[in-house]
Amino acid sequence: MPIRDIPCLDSIAQPSAWVPVVALPDSELTIMTLRSMLTAKEAADFLNVSLTWMYRDAPKLGLTGYKFGRGKNAKLRFKYSEVIKWLEQQKIH
Repeated sequence: MPIRDIPCLDSIAQPSAWVPVVALPDSELTIMTLRSMLTAKEAADFLNVSLTWMYRDAPKLGLTGYKFGRGKNAKLRFKYSEVIKWLEQQKIH
């Protein structure tokens, strides 16, 4: 996949800072960069893992989400910045 540079959310005040991102269709790219929270499905797609893994195994490995609501209708969300930080911690040295 081609890589292109887009402005990072933290760098909106500093237009010189750019972050490389895998090219996505413009609609998905805009959504992913402008939103700070990802649904469990979006996070699973981003990490290329199953949705079951996000609910069952991710918390065991340190990737914790935020629960919105109660009971069966509760929704799990992940902060984009925390997903990126967790992903960087998984790097093998």
